[in-house]
Amino acid sequence: MRLSLKIFYYLCVILIGIILTIAIYNYRLNLVSGSKIEKDRILQETIWSLQEEGYNKEDIHFVYSDFNYYKGQSYEAYVAFEEDHQTLYIYTWNDPKRKEFVKRVGETGNTLND
Repeated sequence: MRLSLKIFYYLCVILIGIILTIAIYNYRLNLVSGSKIEKDRILQETIWSLQEEGYNKEDIHFVYSDFNYYKGQSYEAYVAFEEDHQTLYIYTWNDPKRKEFVKRVGETGNTLND
């Protein structure tokens, strides 16, 4: 009886250890690479903002979103237009609480290969 109880305790400790390891791994992954939901959200809001500015699908070369941990943990969307593939326009949230629209905050050189 005592041997089976010890085995049960060891299995519980191992199971808790595995669960904690998975939880810590997911937390760190989310901390460094950002939330997939938030990336999709800013991407969707950026596309909506581009449509309101009068752009259509043919005007946009590509658009993608990214999480920048070193810029104060901000989510950004990068847009390249068909007319100028070498310039990426940066869009981010207008307010830190993400309740308003996104806006264009700058531009950078395109470091991606077309």
